[in-house]
Amino acid sequence: MMNRRNKSSDKRTLFVTVGSTKFELLIDTVLSERTLGVLERNGIERIVMQVGNGKHNDRELAELKRDETKKFYRGKIEVVAYMYKSSLRDDLLSADLVISHAGSGSIIESLEADKRLIVVVNESLMDNHQFEIAEKMF
Repeated sequence: MMNRRNKSSDKRTLFVTVGSTKFELLIDTVLSERTLGVLERNGIERIVMQVGNGKHNDRELAELKRDETKKFYRGKIEVVAYMYKSSLRDDLLSADLVISHAGSGSIIESLEADKRLIVVVNESLMDNHQFEIAEKMF
């Protein structure tokens, strides 16, 4: 079994990915005071977010540029955000927990890396294929 501990930092890390689609609701929910409180109480000290190119309500994310990585804090939790990277593998491997859209690639990579995974279906997609993928995989 793979070590779930974050190798690049001693901070317990949550990795959030929305894939290539817009999924502002997932990002807004993770950054909500309620969710941040739950994460903090459960020992999460760092959130790494692949946020896509949606229109984000969070001021820091609204100002994020395509090739930029932005670091900021929400309470005691360090947040590192970017739109896209050529590979999410390093962020995935260094995470203690993953919250992902229901894209097959993200699900498979997380499971292959033996990561604890929470899958959230993006119901705003026209054909709702993510629900079908999530239903078949679980």
